[in-house]
Amino acid sequence: MARKSKRHLVQVRNESPSDLNPQTEPNAILTSASIEESTTGANKRVRSKTRGLNSDKVFAQLGSKIPITITEPDGAPAGPYSSMFGNDLGFIIRTYAPLNVEQWKDINEKDVEKLVTRVISKYDIDMSLPHVHRFVMTKFQKRYCDFRHKLKEYFNKYSTMEEAQKNKPPEVSTQEEWNFLCKHFSTAKFQERSQQNAKNRSGLTYNHKGGSKSFVAHQHEIATITGEKLGPIEQFAELHKNEKNGWDIGAKSKWEEMIAIRAETSTCETKTITDDEIVAKVLGIKSGYIKGCGFGPRPSRSLSKAHVSQHNKELEQIVQSQQEDLDRQRELIKIMEEKQKKFEEFMEKMSSGST
Repeated sequence: MARKSKRHLVQVRNESPSDLNPQTEPNAILTSASIEESTTGANKRVRSKTRGLNSDKVFAQLGSKIPITITEPDGAPAGPYSSMFGNDLGFIIRTYAPLNVEQWKDINEKDVEKLVTRVISKYDIDMSLPHVHRFVMTKFQKRYCDFRHKLKEYFNKYSTMEEAQKNKPPEVSTQEEWNFLCKHFSTAKFQERSQQNAKNRSGLTYNHKGGSKSFVAHQHEIATITGEKLGPIEQFAELHKNEKNGWDIGAKSKWEEMIAIRAETSTCETKTITDDEIVAKVLGIKSGYIKGCGFGPRPSRSLSKAHVSQHNKELEQIVQSQQEDLDRQRELIKIMEEKQKKFEEFMEKMSSGST
């Protein structure tokens, strides 16, 4: 079902790390937009980074913690404060997470607990629930990686590590942390992993157009407006095209594949497949989630097992094919050895006869 776009006028986000300083602008408004000169001289609206002021206002107005609903089936927040919640998780990471470690998993457990304390001091969520804990920790890690990636891009602007160390970005709290990051970014181990990550990202053939709001939040919003819950195929279409720019080309090809499979299976009397299974088949399953569908509901165990079973079957076919090629090569080598042996015997007889 078509839905009129509700996107804000503020579309473009400033990606410069130097504009993320929470120490110098702790009370900047979450949805504030600034007018800046573009490189062409024309004005454009730029969405400033989250600073947490909006949530502070809501917290004060409610006189209690801000309610956040994360159900186990959804696996992600939905409701009027879901986007604010996700943005605040990023704000907490950029402002308070220690940077003098190699990876998120290396952060001290007590430091992670302090981050969680900042979340539950403002939001009404139960971190003892596994699906809530999983969502918050996963978002923390994702925001941490995103922030470090932007710091790496800032680091790359300088020709030497020493020059970069002299130009600490304002969002990094201490010179000690920045020195650590500069040295870390310069190591061969990091460079190798960075190149592999860049290679992995290059395999992404499409991007969604849902903004910062989670897929689950979009789904609930549409259901509230229309009174209907979109199916997985329709939701994929809703979040990968818009009225202004139309389809993302890569996403459209995936959607067309889904539609083709649905049409084919709907006319088959002996074979049935659900829309969830179609989406999983086309997009694939990774780490318990359907690729390209955002953090949210996990596919059923049966669906995950079916995907793993299909993957294993494909691997078995590859191994079998390689084994058959190997057997043919061995047989060919055996034939060549027998011919070589006969040739040597023939040459030996010829040599004996001539003497």
